[in-house]
Amino acid sequence: FLALTACQKRMDESTFTGTWNVLEENEAAGGRSEMTVTVTADKDRFRMVSKGLTTEMITVYDEGMLHTKITYLDPRYASAAPTVQSRAVKEHEWKPLCFWRTPRQGEKSPGGDIAGRATVLYKSGEKRPDGEVAMQVWSDEKEGITLKSISTVYSKQIGQVVMRKTEECKSIQFGPVDPASFNKP
Repeated sequence: FLALTACQKRMDESTFTGTWNVLEENEAAGGRSEMTVTVTADKDRFRMVSKGLTTEMITVYDEGMLHTKITYLDPRYASAAPTVQSRAVKEHEWKPLCFWRTPRQGEKSPGGDIAGRATVLYKSGEKRPDGEVAMQVWSDEKEGITLKSISTVYSKQIGQVVMRKTEECKSIQFGPVDPASFNKP
């Protein structure tokens, strides 16, 4: 328990800038989406820039306010004005956005290097009557930040993976970040 608490404390106190590739797949529907997410974090403040094929979304959380700006990249919608929203939020609304803080649970083993950082791999899962759920989390050995995660949902009814999400860090730098990163987009 103390190790988990210490790891959680490091995660919550980390200051960094990193870039992740995010891939979501649905074998049953043949769907696949990819995006690049750049995160700048300073303890509980963060800025995420998520860029896919058709949209770019900037999300900034700072001092109880969540700001979002969605810009359409698809030429068919290029004339559409960006969507901008700001609202006060509670912790249970903004914390789930912090995918780099995925809880560590399950079987622990060495995870190798990701983005040039040593990791610890945590594997967990659950078998259910209708299928299986599995989670793998590669956590930075020193900082506790999630550098890679793979979550999978398998359906016995159709015999296929109905959801697989992979988030993998490609680069990360720990240390001070520009305070202007947390300005409203």
